[in-house]
Amino acid sequence: MDDEDPFILQHFNEKAKSKKSQPTTNKVGNEEQLGAFVVDPAGDLFFFTQGLVTLAMLYNLVSCILRMTFVEFEDSNKFLIFSLDVLSDSIYLLDFFIRFRTGYLDDGILVTDLSKIKKNYMSTFSFTLDLIAVLPVCFTYGLVTELCKHSTYYLLTSQTGAVSPSSSTIKNILIGEPTLRLLKLAKFYAMRKFFDVFGSRTNSPGVMRALCLVIYLLLSIHWVACVYYWVSSYHGFGVDEWVFPLFEEGDPNNQLHRKYIRCFYWAFLTLTTIGGPEHPDTTLQYIITCITFLLGIFIFAAVVGNVGDAITSMNESKTTYQKRADAIKLYMQHHGVPDVLQRKVAKWLEYSWVRTQGADEQDLMDAL
Repeated sequence: MDDEDPFILQHFNEKAKSKKSQPTTNKVGNEEQLGAFVVDPAGDLFFFTQGLVTLAMLYNLVSCILRMTFVEFEDSNKFLIFSLDVLSDSIYLLDFFIRFRTGYLDDGILVTDLSKIKKNYMSTFSFTLDLIAVLPVCFTYGLVTELCKHSTYYLLTSQTGAVSPSSSTIKNILIGEPTLRLLKLAKFYAMRKFFDVFGSRTNSPGVMRALCLVIYLLLSIHWVACVYYWVSSYHGFGVDEWVFPLFEEGDPNNQLHRKYIRCFYWAFLTLTTIGGPEHPDTTLQYIITCITFLLGIFIFAAVVGNVGDAITSMNESKTTYQKRADAIKLYMQHHGVPDVLQRKVAKWLEYSWVRTQGADEQDLMDAL
């Protein structure tokens, strides 16, 4: 030991000290990570929050275009619309904060470091879409517009004793411009991802895909119906046979639900090309009709194709079992197997189908 170089001894002593101090550092780091709340992207909590986001997204998909075109709907349901707007915006805001604590997979390992999670989330395009969806654009626009509109009122109130702001002013501030709520549709990607995850969790993914397509179909019909009513309002109700007819005040057909049903019926006929509308007259009417026909072709091709795939996948196992059972019966008849043994084999095949539904247990075990 006396002949050893002092520099080498110092190097090994520092290395030993670093090894002893390293477990303490890791322990502190583990304790900090255990104290942090991190959401598993494959867990039930994240799945539940995405379900709420999907419901809020469906509400915005239905209500935005409806409020833009059927103005009387917003005028007659102010409190309901305000309540649902606040609820959907709160769900968006909750999801926005949860995503800052939602881990992600890096080479198959769940990252739980909050700083890395935040940096990764803010670098994605999803962050931009989520930020657009949670910005209070409607409230800000309504507040600024009313302040500018009533600037004279706020300056002269103390001198003239003017009346207080009307209910329409409060409505414009709290509810805002419905066109600006189209920004809430930026969360559409979250709804699509939720449908994909829900399809992977269910036992019938084909049925789930068909159900999603039906939802998209109904939403498309809803939007086309609202656009048709808006175009009719732009041209003038009853000016020709293509637009929505003009009804007198007090006519039962002039009620909101009757008008919406008539527009929905028109959109359904046009998208499905079952009956077809009256011949359009103006350029805008031709454009709307052609786009509707084209959209209907794609939607129903997708719906029919996925429904066919779902039915095929549901009967695939049964068809395979039936072919195998028929082949076994032909084999036994060809080789003269006794009838008693044939009946026992048939009962065993039936029992095997009821128990496993045609699943190959050996393949399943190999996959596991």
